[in-house]
Amino acid sequence: MLIKTQNPLPRPARKVKKTATTCLSIMMIGLSATPLSAFASSFIEERVITVSFNASDLQTESGKVAVYEKLLDKAATTCSADLITLKMLGESVEECTQDLMEQFIESASLEQLAAYHAEQSAL
Repeated sequence: MLIKTQNPLPRPARKVKKTATTCLSIMMIGLSATPLSAFASSFIEERVITVSFNASDLQTESGKVAVYEKLLDKAATTCSADLITLKMLGESVEECTQDLMEQFIESASLEQLAAYHAEQSAL
């Protein structure tokens, strides 16, 4: 017959184990309360997004619509592809898309496109 004896941890070892567990628990609670945006700045990198179109397309109404839709589609696709970064920033896909559209319009520096964007934003 096999007799197992149990050797309980001595008093000081139990105290150390309990202290370590308590400290670990407090650290985990503290980290879980930290918003993800606190870590966002170290992970976010700036990207260049390129959309090409002919400026001559802006001479007609259908051309303006086509160019604008192309820009809008690129902005929406780009923002939807990086949901983790959006979550860290606390931004929605719609806000990201609108911000990216503003950047596209500003960098294009075309009056016809800016005017059409202003009309669409007013709706």
